[in-house]
Amino acid sequence: MLQVFDMDKKTKLASYHMSEEVVFWKWINAHTIALVTGTAVYHWKYETDSTPKHVFARLESMAETNIVSYRCDANEKWSLLVGFVARDFRVHGAMQLYSAERDVSRCTC
Repeated sequence: MLQVFDMDKKTKLASYHMSEEVVFWKWINAHTIALVTGTAVYHWKYETDSTPKHVFARLESMAETNIVSYRCDANEKWSLLVGFVARDFRVHGAMQLYSAERDVSRCTC
C-alpha cells in the first residue's frame, strides 16, 4: 500500500495498492515518485494520476540486482536504474539506461 501524507496539515494526499512488491522507491521531483518492482519501473504522479504509469521493464540481466539508485532527467526522457549483484564472490555493479523516446534499454551488467 502506497500512501502520501502532508505532515504539516496531517492529511492523506493519495494512496494506491500496488499488485507487485516495490523493492525501491525515490522522489524524482516534488510531485512524482519512482517505484521499482522486480520486473518494472513506474512513475506515480500522485496528485493527478490515480495509478502509477509503467515506464519500462527491467531487463532480465537486471533481475537479480539489488537496486540502490534511480535517476531520470527533468523531462523524463532518460532514466537510469542502478544496482549491484554478488557473483563469483565479488560485488558487480549494473546499470540499465532507458530512452523513452526510442523505447529502448541498454544494460551494463
